[in-house]
Amino acid sequence: MILLVPLVVLLAWVLWGAVVALAMYRRGHSFVPWLGLGIGFGPFSTVLAVDAARKEGEIGARPLVSTPRRAGPLRVLVGVDGSAAATAAARAAVELFGPRIGELVLASVLDYDAAAGTRAWADETARVTDLLERERARLGPQVTGVVLLNGRAADALAAHAVDEGFDLLVVGTRGRGASKAVLGSVATRLARRSGVPVLLAAGAAPGRGERRAPRARAAV
Repeated sequence: MILLVPLVVLLAWVLWGAVVALAMYRRGHSFVPWLGLGIGFGPFSTVLAVDAARKEGEIGARPLVSTPRRAGPLRVLVGVDGSAAATAAARAAVELFGPRIGELVLASVLDYDAAAGTRAWADETARVTDLLERERARLGPQVTGVVLLNGRAADALAAHAVDEGFDLLVVGTRGRGASKAVLGSVATRLARRSGVPVLLAAGAAPGRGERRAPRARAAV
């Protein structure tokens, strides 16, 4: 009985920390660092979480590239994560709407911890910035803007699309590597809850010597 009490306290300590980490992850923070904080500080991690949540509003979108919009009436926001599906999504938008696109903006989403710009997250910020630049170079002059968002991916993309008055939000249906499940959930969430029309695109598997063709479907 004497040994049981410390074990119960330890279990409650760890569970409290895990719940805090999960809550912060759902808000758009990085899960593993918060899990470490949660387990290390237990109930006291709540104080850190409240402070971090309070500072979320201080981290705004960061435009990396902005050029004059074209003559077309359509404003398109494309979610980019470096995957083939994201590239197919951007290409699908260009091929479907062509000269009707007046503004094509590429956006990637960092979690709040990376977006805060601390030295520990410098590599992740540099990686995301580089993949945006590579995607911009791949698509060419059709791209009029590049922006870094922060928070939970689906919420950040949807909010930016609404706040900036975009007509269409375009995302791929499958991510790259470990992000596959994440991007899939982003696409599903956006299709159900976005305040603007959503175009979902996936790269079809090409045959030998064939160009990968984008497959797209709309969710309004």
